[in-house]
Amino acid sequence: VDRGALTSSSVGAMHGEVGHTQFLPGNVLKYAVGNGNLRDKATALASTANYLKGHGWRAGASASANMGAIAGWNSANVYQQAIARIADAIDAN
Repeated sequence: VDRGALTSSSVGAMHGEVGHTQFLPGNVLKYAVGNGNLRDKATALASTANYLKGHGWRAGASASANMGAIAGWNSANVYQQAIARIADAIDAN
C-alpha cells in the first residue's frame, strides 16, 4: 500500500489474493512485472511466469519436474498434482 502497488480500488479475494492469478499482496511487490496491474491479463501472466521462474521453474522441463516451483505457488498437494497433470496433457497435444 505504501508503494502504491495496492490501493483502496484494488480488487481481491476473501484472503487478500489479487488479480487473475490470485497473487498474495507481498508477492505483488516481489514478482509483479509490467504495469503491475494484476487485473490486466498480460501483466498477470507475465508476473506469474516471473514468480515461477523465481521459484526454480526450468523452461522446457515437464510440469512434474517443476513441482518445486508449483509448490511455491500453492502448497496443497492435490493442487500441485492437478496442475502437473493438466500441463502434461497440454504438452502432449
